[in-house]
Amino acid sequence: MRTVTFADADLCAWMNRTFVLAWYDIKPEATAAGLGALQPTYSREEIAAYPEGGGGTNVRAVFCSPEGIVRHATQGWWPAGRFREECERGLACAGAKSLDAAKDLRARGADELIKAANELAAANPEEMRRPVRESAVARRVAALRLRATTYAQMEGAIGQEAVIVLGDWEEEAEGRIMK
Repeated sequence: MRTVTFADADLCAWMNRTFVLAWYDIKPEATAAGLGALQPTYSREEIAAYPEGGGGTNVRAVFCSPEGIVRHATQGWWPAGRFREECERGLACAGAKSLDAAKDLRARGADELIKAANELAAANPEEMRRPVRESAVARRVAALRLRATTYAQMEGAIGQEAVIVLGDWEEEAEGRIMK
């Protein structure tokens, strides 16, 4: 489903206008299907039923200062609109006057996500008693909390040179079995 995010023409056009993009595949030999196979397609119903995102490590994004120092990082698949929110935060962090200012922006971002999740949950107690798979509200709350969690998971990358971070992630991926 993450390919749906990057198939969003508006998101990609905005990213191309806004950022210097560098795609780095830490497992270039890995394929989602057989060589030459097309990415599976999903119906509108499948896409609509998919949870609001996931925090897996198969998609990571870093946002750097002009010197190549990581100022913001996130991981996981998010729908295009939510991924753009992270890109906008990344843009603000990359342009911050200092690393400490970028860290403050990240901390405020995590706090905002938790606050939004808590407010949504408090406003919808009946929905929160339902299983996540059966409640759009519970899925949204879970996604907001998961996004906030990824800020902490990515904290070790902040302030590091991007090339070092990418190398570390490549090394981390060596032990994974991907087909």
